[in-house]
Amino acid sequence: MSTNEVQQSSQNKLETLNIQINQTENISKVEKLLGSILKIEIIDGRIFIGKLYCFDKLQNIILQDCSELKKEKRNIGLLLIAWKNIVSCQIASSPSPFQQSDVEKIVERQLLIS
Repeated sequence: MSTNEVQQSSQNKLETLNIQINQTENISKVEKLLGSILKIEIIDGRIFIGKLYCFDKLQNIILQDCSELKKEKRNIGLLLIAWKNIVSCQIASSPSPFQQSDVEKIVERQLLIS
């Protein structure tokens, strides 16, 4: 191997390591949001509020104790939202041990604002 090939190989390995580190850091940042109450708008205009239960490698989000916001609240329960349908995602409340009533309070507040 020439010196140039060795340098290129080392640089490629370093770039791969940096990508892996960045992905790990990003995953740990998102993991800190588990349990947060999120407000998510999707491309058809619907808005959902629920507790962030988990996410997968494809960046799909699963909300627990989820409600759809319209003129009235519609309880859904567990909802999977595909990443490609998400227009915006806001944190409505930090992660904490909370009751279902906490989600309901945030939903009610959002309905009053709308």
